[in-house]
Amino acid sequence: MTGSELAIAFSEVLDRPIRCEMLGAAELEERFKKGTVQVEDWYARSGFELLTQFADGRMGYMGTVKDDVPYLLGRPAIGVRAWAEMHKAQLLALVAQPFA
Repeated sequence: MTGSELAIAFSEVLDRPIRCEMLGAAELEERFKKGTVQVEDWYARSGFELLTQFADGRMGYMGTVKDDVPYLLGRPAIGVRAWAEMHKAQLLALVAQPFA
């Protein structure tokens, strides 16, 4: 699912607006640097490089969709909506918290 599709699914399950804000690696890095999370610079840079490679296609294979759940968990996969319904109370508690 795309970020927008996830936002729609979560909005419908939680009965409240959830939006998807797509950021480029540079925008994310700028926001990250304004935040309060303490992390070593080399580690943060590696994350932004990874995101850049996802965006420009060099790491496209990482987004390949496979049905490995039965092999990993011994049961069929469930969809995002079913998962969100199962965890609705926890998700509502998270979205009720102020964004830091």
